[in-house]
Amino acid sequence: MSVYEYLKQRTLFFIVNIVLFLITASIMLFVKVNISIITMVFLIWFTPISIYILMEMIKHKKYYDELVSISENLDKKYLISEVISEPEFIEGKLVYNILKSSNRNMQEHVKYFKNMQSEYQEYIETWVHEIKTPIASLMLIMENHEDNIPNSMKYEVKK
Repeated sequence: MSVYEYLKQRTLFFIVNIVLFLITASIMLFVKVNISIITMVFLIWFTPISIYILMEMIKHKKYYDELVSISENLDKKYLISEVISEPEFIEGKLVYNILKSSNRNMQEHVKYFKNMQSEYQEYIETWVHEIKTPIASLMLIMENHEDNIPNSMKYEVKK
């Protein structure tokens, strides 16, 4: 996040304040207020606004730069929500909560597919055991009655 981008987002705020000040200054000039008083009003008006915007910009920049840095250094990007700290400003909290929610959703999705895979594996293992039992029984019958079973049948079962 650059200073230019941050200030660009607050352009409307600046324009509204400048227009309001110009209206106030023109009224003050109309009633013949001294220019030094108008300058003092300007300083009283825009100094706190400037300090506030500067402090907010520093706070946002610090958080988002940290977020980008952590993201670049992570080999498993999906863990970013586990590594970052919760910010103290509303936009950052929104991003933080969205990341936490998406990570939780991804974990539930993975868990769902793991459960499906384990259920399928259990089904296959059960099926294999159900097939092995009749084949084993057939082989025992064939061994006990070797003289009554044709060779082609013995060959097919042992395959």
